[in-house]
Amino acid sequence: MRSPSGTLRDEEVTRERISAEVVQLGNLPPLSVRASSRRVQTPRRQSVGVIGFSAWMAAVAEPVASAVDAFRNARGIVVDLRGNFGGLVEMMRGVAGHFFSTPELLGRIEMRSVTLEFRANPRRSTADGRPVEPYAGPLALLVDELTASASECFVGGLQSLGRARVFGRQTMGQALPASTRTLPNGDVLLYAIGDFVTSSGRRLEGSGVIPDTVVPLSATALGQGADPVLEAALAWIDTQP
Repeated sequence: MRSPSGTLRDEEVTRERISAEVVQLGNLPPLSVRASSRRVQTPRRQSVGVIGFSAWMAAVAEPVASAVDAFRNARGIVVDLRGNFGGLVEMMRGVAGHFFSTPELLGRIEMRSVTLEFRANPRRSTADGRPVEPYAGPLALLVDELTASASECFVGGLQSLGRARVFGRQTMGQALPASTRTLPNGDVLLYAIGDFVTSSGRRLEGSGVIPDTVVPLSATALGQGADPVLEAALAWIDTQP
């Protein structure tokens, strides 16, 4: 492989099986879904929770809820949606409810004959019945060119409402809600059924979400194992009252 400086070097790579849950959605191929969470520190040594998941599927609902609960007293929370290609857009309501105390309008899906509203569903209790309040601290969202579909709707919705600050690079711009149909030859046709519009009236299809703080891709940072996008988010959290 070639290093960022241009030097060629040999590198031994070990393949490992990723721990993930395989889910089946309709007639789509099986999907491997995983969620992760960890606690990190800002430059000022404040505690921040980082939550990530690979797709909007029911399998990640409980891990995400548990992670938010674990970080309820953290200085800030970062939701990493880089590489998240989307999934079940209905899940936006519940996940957004971890960060809103009122049923704020995230956006609408406009179809030919009907318009569907998506509002945050405030989460006031945990799975084991404990009363809680939605997390009200600083919230950062991380995105990149592979952030798509339901992820874009979620990020665009929270950005339009001013609830979160977005870091990274412009998202894919593939936000049309879609359905599938099996064709006579066994192939599956994926086709758009509507258009997603945020509460501020912004359409995401084609243009995607523009981060509030753009962090360009850096070969040097990648070579050093650094994560400038996360670092920018953590520095921002330090500035929040």
